[in-house]
Amino acid sequence: MTPVAFDTGALWHGASSPQTFSFATACYIQPGMASKKRNGDLTTEVLVQIRDELRLTREQLKNEIHDVRGALEQTNARLERLEHRQTEDAVRLATEVVAVANAVGQVRDLLRDQRQDQNRIDDHERRIAALETKAS
Repeated sequence: MTPVAFDTGALWHGASSPQTFSFATACYIQPGMASKKRNGDLTTEVLVQIRDELRLTREQLKNEIHDVRGALEQTNARLERLEHRQTEDAVRLATEVVAVANAVGQVRDLLRDQRQDQNRIDDHERRIAALETKAS
């Protein structure tokens, strides 16, 4: 008889060790055994192994889901901190933009006043020059 490996773990990613059945045991009637009883025992054993694999897989999935939920909560907390920081930065930048706009307005006003003062100085210098020419 040639043994045939029946690996239920291959279906469930190696979660259990392979069970080896002989080809004759799995497919033929053994002398002295009732075929229905032996076939039923093998079927029951395979179904029990499948059930156990399902339970193990379900438990592994529960653990994985728990881990993913924990990681998701941590990610959400980091995202909330980042959102809060981004809001603070936006407020700070808006405040600075307003301050820069005010400073630009003040510089503009100073330049305008300086230009008006320069025009007045030029006018005074012309008048002084005219008076000096008249007086001479």
